[in-house]
Amino acid sequence: MVPANLGSTLGYTSSIGLSLDDQFLYVGARSLGILIYNIQDPLNPQFFQQLQLTGQSFSIALSPKQNVISNTTFDNQFIYYSNSLSVAIYQKQKPSLFNNIPNLFNAQQSQFFIEGTAVSKWRCAISSNNKYFLGGLDADGLSIFEIKVNSYTKSTPSTMQIKYQFSDTQQQILRTNQLRVFGPDESIPLGFYVDNIYFSKDGQYIYFAAQQSTINVIAYKFKVIISPDGEYSFEYVKGLHYDQVYYCEEMNFSEDEQHAVMSFDVGIVLVDMIKFEVISMYTNQGIIGTCCGAVLSHDKKHALAVVRNVGLFIYDTSDMANPKMVNQWRTNGGETLLRSQVNQIIYFLDGFNGMILLDSTKLPEIVVIDMEQFLQWTLVLQP
Repeated sequence: MVPANLGSTLGYTSSIGLSLDDQFLYVGARSLGILIYNIQDPLNPQFFQQLQLTGQSFSIALSPKQNVISNTTFDNQFIYYSNSLSVAIYQKQKPSLFNNIPNLFNAQQSQFFIEGTAVSKWRCAISSNNKYFLGGLDADGLSIFEIKVNSYTKSTPSTMQIKYQFSDTQQQILRTNQLRVFGPDESIPLGFYVDNIYFSKDGQYIYFAAQQSTINVIAYKFKVIISPDGEYSFEYVKGLHYDQVYYCEEMNFSEDEQHAVMSFDVGIVLVDMIKFEVISMYTNQGIIGTCCGAVLSHDKKHALAVVRNVGLFIYDTSDMANPKMVNQWRTNGGETLLRSQVNQIIYFLDGFNGMILLDSTKLPEIVVIDMEQFLQWTLVLQP
């Protein structure tokens, strides 16, 4: 038996299928969808096509031969695919040499598709008076709920009622009594998606990232107004302007809250939080995957970022105007980073590799203090 390498950037794979004529291999890869390889030469597989879907790949099945079910013409004409978000059915297509909808640019489209609203890891925060839940709920935007306590015990939360939602068009957090709902034929504006929300340590401000491409805004700062009876409202302070706008899944502050690092799709952005201005951006070269989390080291001399299905990347940020990548660890994981508030430790959640504790004082060298492996994919950690 001779092993064949399909590439180091393939990411985590968990499902596989083979065509009936042994000509094609179908590989389900986390966050990538279905990767199809031509295996006519079994020891030299060639990439053929990608059917792109997000989520964790669970299962691939191919339609049976024609003679298995009478009066059918299946013979691998359909691919059935399930992941953590959806069930999809793809039908074999003949290439068309013109941009003809619904096969625009010859992109393969699912014939049947069921998908949840979650795009990424939802992040949330609770107000200091425990009266409000603030959620970055991607397709449901930045939504703020009032927490209602049990009328009998006066302590246990029983319901949450929507009170505010971010308007991408007005760039304001508006009072509302219902979530904004988009119809089946409406596209959700990129600026409406919000996956993160953060309070300043003193609770006077909130920050969140948004992809406002038309006005070159990548994040917002709002002042928290608290009435004498504890009611919250939110006042626009400033938008973080930058001429390169990408999706940002996470934004993390330094311990002194003077700087922040944002995880762009393509790399990291360093921010001066006092001026609320971008200092610099570093674009990862030759890395296939989404930069989904980032954190500054305790001394701010380094930034760490994770690329989903790829691993960990370390940057020298001693000169924040000129960051440089100085180390990397390809683990096929890469989900979340969290800086310890009491020790010089950075927690690294790495998918099936579990939780890894890194020594922050040894950066840019990657020194593992401890590792705890779990049975499932590890992706979220909160202080």
